[in-house]
Amino acid sequence: MSYDQDSTQVSTISEPSSVSVDSLASLQSPLESTLSVAVVQVVDSLPSFFRADLFGLELWQFAALMIWVAIAASLSWLFETLVSRYLRPFLKRFAQGTVEAFVDSMAKPIRWWLLFVILSLTSTLLQLDPELNTRLTQVLTVFASIATIVLVYRLTEFIAERALEYTAKTESSFDDQLVPLIRNSVQVIVIVVGVLFILQNNGVNVTSLIAGLGLGGLAFALAAQNTLANFFGSITLFLDRPFQVGDVISAGGVDGTVEEVGFRSSRIRTFYNSQVTMSNAKLADLDIDNLGRRQVRRFRTNIGLTYDTPTDKIQSFVEGVRKIVEETPEIWNDSHEVHFNNMGAYSLDILVNIFFDVTTWTEELTARHTFLMNVMKLGEELGVEFAFPTQTLHVESMPKTS
Repeated sequence: MSYDQDSTQVSTISEPSSVSVDSLASLQSPLESTLSVAVVQVVDSLPSFFRADLFGLELWQFAALMIWVAIAASLSWLFETLVSRYLRPFLKRFAQGTVEAFVDSMAKPIRWWLLFVILSLTSTLLQLDPELNTRLTQVLTVFASIATIVLVYRLTEFIAERALEYTAKTESSFDDQLVPLIRNSVQVIVIVVGVLFILQNNGVNVTSLIAGLGLGGLAFALAAQNTLANFFGSITLFLDRPFQVGDVISAGGVDGTVEEVGFRSSRIRTFYNSQVTMSNAKLADLDIDNLGRRQVRRFRTNIGLTYDTPTDKIQSFVEGVRKIVEETPEIWNDSHEVHFNNMGAYSLDILVNIFFDVTTWTEELTARHTFLMNVMKLGEELGVEFAFPTQTLHVESMPKTS
């Protein structure tokens, strides 16, 4: 092969595998044009051995291809190294945890994106056949687009995690439920837009594709009716807000704490520490008992005294329990009842109906423990005995036999 820089064509002896400098310059930026001229000059100075044809390419092009990929990979690796070793320690001074998380999540996607972008922008330096160069550029553009999608996806995930850290400090749990929904929506949009961009750059008529999807919308809706029902169920739950993330609910025989509300389903952590996943369509149709929205927590019990307890001690015990109720700060004093209520089969029953003004189940159990311990101490001080199920057996004397 011979190159004539004063002409606009490349004269070839064998099948053409490169184009002229002038024709390349008309399609390239000034920098790329200058580099192309330099490449042609270097190739002209190579021995004829490097111009031997191999699978439609010249030998120097295979060597240049390996060097080209190695240089691009080295540049992308150098970028990641500089960020990890130098930029991260510098930025630690401002926000240590946030910066480290950002660098860890973004460095590698940016490295791959940089690799494919460098390869795509410099592919013309290989002096490939125009058709082959176009196909190579398309492939590199696809990989660069995928790297961009991953990059934006990771960025969305990072921003959502930082937002969740912030919303965890607020009193309202509405924002805890809103952030995952927005994150999932943005990530779906990123993937859809990225796929459409890749298709469009590969010659697919996106407009016709979308129109075709519109015609097949009915069939799609019938095939995905359960998915759509769950999606609209999630919208219903989001707008109606029968519960929020962190609430303790009871629905459909499932009791537990709401951990996440997604597009298709919601996740509930039961009191056995198992995780139950319920479809939003089903959950939206159930009667939901939101235990987390109780203003106060009711506690009702009967304290049984033995039948041999004197009436004055019964009265003293009832009054003592009332005093305990009034002096316990966790008990809601606006409504409480303590009375001698029933004469049971084996005990004299004292009804206690009170409400604990607490916010969590642990606080409720602690308040119950304190209250019942004080009641036991009161019984010991008054000398009353607590009844338990007993039976008295009366045996008549047997008649004497003659």
